[in-house]
Amino acid sequence: MPNDRFYKTPEWEAMRIAVIRRHNWVCSQCGVLALGARKAGAPSPHVDHILSRKERPDLAMDPANLTMLCGPCHSRKTRRLDCPRTGHVTGADGWPVE
Repeated sequence: MPNDRFYKTPEWEAMRIAVIRRHNWVCSQCGVLALGARKAGAPSPHVDHILSRKERPDLAMDPANLTMLCGPCHSRKTRRLDCPRTGHVTGADGWPVE
């Protein structure tokens, strides 16, 4: 959510870096090394709320509710949650997954 002020706070940025370091830049779902801009062609690291802020705002800054996903895994999770009726999830190549 690019316009969400929560993600622009110094507290979130510090937590984000701590979670990425805790996971050693490795996606918790697929295991890829997500170095983003640090290495050409590598996916970017995303810190994901396991239980959404909408669902559990009290856990927004709880490290136990945060995990690191690579960009593609985070996109798949977001699409799956945003489009539960269709359940369509596409891979990086644009084709449906499972």
